[in-house]
Amino acid sequence: MRIDKGQSSCIIRTRSANEATGGRRRMTSLTVSQARVQFAELINQAAYRGKRVALKRRGKTVAGIVSAEDLKFLEDLEDRLDIEAAKKALAESDERIPYEKVRKELGL
Repeated sequence: MRIDKGQSSCIIRTRSANEATGGRRRMTSLTVSQARVQFAELINQAAYRGKRVALKRRGKTVAGIVSAEDLKFLEDLEDRLDIEAAKKALAESDERIPYEKVRKELGL
């Protein structure tokens, strides 16, 4: 998966293995207990096949196993959203607080 970052859009290019499903990967759901038994295999499937696994406890999804590539994508997306939110906040007000003042107020 590669991210091409434009000014206002993000294009996601997926691996050809995902093209058969329209670029979407099917996510498997397992209980935490089931995943514990097959943990090594789940890690291999995530790493080498791009498989995503939702881990459930008492019927509620509590965590997931994804490839390092997917994790990097999520982190990049989160960074992009944070930057866009910061730009929006800066555009809403001309008030600026000096960095040293913020550090002092926070005790840093």
